[in-house]
Amino acid sequence: MNTSVTNHRASRIRPVTSWLRADRARIRQRPAFRSVAALAGMSLAAMIAAASAPASAGAGGRAAGTTPGAGAVSRSPASAGILDAQAPPPGLLLRGGPATLSALADTSDGGSVIYTAYVRGSPKTGFTRLATRVSGEGSTQWRVPARFLTGSVLEDYVVLRDSEGGHPVTIPPAGARAPFRSWILDNPVTIALGAHRFGNLRKPQSIVARAPAGSGPGQVGFYTPRPGEVGFGPSSFDVARDGTVWVADRVNRRLLAYAPGEARHPQRTITMPQEPLELVIAPRGTIYVLAGAAFHSWDPRTVYAFSPDGARLWAVPVAGELFNSNMRVDRGIPWIHDQLRGWIPVTNRAGTPLTTAQQIRRTVPYQPIAPGLQLPDTGTYPHEDTIGLATSTGTLRHAWRLTSRTAFQPIWEQAMAGGDVVEMAGVAKQTSSGYLQEFLVVRFSPAGHIVDQFSLDARQSYQWGEFTRMRVGPDGLLYYLQTSPKWGMRVARYHLLSAPAGSPAAAPAPPAATLPGSAPPSSPGASPAPSKSHATTPAPAAPAGPPGGGLSTAERIALSAGIGTLAALAAAAAGLTGRRRHTGAPPTPQH
Repeated sequence: MNTSVTNHRASRIRPVTSWLRADRARIRQRPAFRSVAALAGMSLAAMIAAASAPASAGAGGRAAGTTPGAGAVSRSPASAGILDAQAPPPGLLLRGGPATLSALADTSDGGSVIYTAYVRGSPKTGFTRLATRVSGEGSTQWRVPARFLTGSVLEDYVVLRDSEGGHPVTIPPAGARAPFRSWILDNPVTIALGAHRFGNLRKPQSIVARAPAGSGPGQVGFYTPRPGEVGFGPSSFDVARDGTVWVADRVNRRLLAYAPGEARHPQRTITMPQEPLELVIAPRGTIYVLAGAAFHSWDPRTVYAFSPDGARLWAVPVAGELFNSNMRVDRGIPWIHDQLRGWIPVTNRAGTPLTTAQQIRRTVPYQPIAPGLQLPDTGTYPHEDTIGLATSTGTLRHAWRLTSRTAFQPIWEQAMAGGDVVEMAGVAKQTSSGYLQEFLVVRFSPAGHIVDQFSLDARQSYQWGEFTRMRVGPDGLLYYLQTSPKWGMRVARYHLLSAPAGSPAAAPAPPAATLPGSAPPSSPGASPAPSKSHATTPAPAAPAGPPGGGLSTAERIALSAGIGTLAALAAAAAGLTGRRRHTGAPPTPQH
């Protein structure tokens, strides 16, 4: 059994940060970045001495979920020395295996960073400082001594300082008062998937939305890449409780809404001032849309909120810089997954938007997946993934270890359905006749019983893992956004089998909502909803164009051309995945 599960989170994102760091070095030469001055300051020896001092390492720290944070850096003048920093927790550890802490930082002047890590093996003990390390821009690691791994949890936080000055940055922000928590597993439930059978694809129950490629009404746009670039088209979607399907038409800068039974004709169009990248729908129908791009002061990352009838409610800037960020909703709160930081909340439970400082303070390291629950995920690609289900206060309820004889891809989606976990992963295999790519969907119970397992054709996805491709809808069915510049867009709906009542795999859960147009497996088909008139919501004022020192169109495309794909390719080139990868970045679309 492979027990080296500790470096998974850092290795996933290190290629991304390396690419960002090189790109940021180029961007810094522009006038907007030349104004970021390095703070003059202390000598290196004085900084190391300061870093060696205990930082509130008392015994009164709380569990990770109570006051969470994942280390986004405030850009105040006092801390301008460090532009970005991350120190993700290990997550899930197998007892007897190694435990490694990792930290990454990027400074305004490219200088050295002083890292200090604090750990403890029980919430009832004080923190112990590990060795202070000095490193240039990049990463550093600590091997956690075995004496901290004898209990059921490992808690940690990291303090970073720029050697040239600036205030320290603590990750998570509350430090010892609310440290990160990882869990040490004795015997996680193993779910052996065996060798994947390619070609065993499930047919959709129905198509709930479709549109041809183009820029006209009722069409969706595609960007056709030039050599070395990655193409893109409709980037995300979600399903409302009333069955309305909303699709983000990125290229045409608009949202399309399809009423139940009206798959070919959008009921409503909302024109956007920025490219809509990702969207989610809250239980009460509010639509949250992430738009904008990375590093652009003239095109900032922004979340827009719309009512179900398309009226704009508000727009707020978002912490973080990566544009390819998934969104999820838990207890009415929209969350954005930033690979460098964790899960960033956009609003509070009342729906009031948060400032960027509030977003940073409330960021959590693990995905909020259900009311009061979070999903730590620590895989060991290419043949294993370990995930857990923990309360928001830090109690681990379940842990599973998924194994596969066929290589997993670093593309994952997780959701809950009726008390079960639904895992959606990419699988790939190089054969003499070509490169095979599929999405594997596995539904399993808390006891580890496989309730349903099937495959979907990954060639139906024009963007390989960039944004949300699949979701479990309010009706408990699976929806898959399929795109191609040849035939356009469609959202397909698939049955998800559930465990029979009273079976060992069954888990109690509230009944799923029945959406108009959906039908149980025993009775496919449903009465279409009456046709509704098409309405268009005008766009708010667009942000001002780039100033003289702004990025060119080619640079903008390069920045927004699929960091997820670049990360996967960089990881493969570095030997992190240990398998042969396809020579082309995106898959070949199915024509």
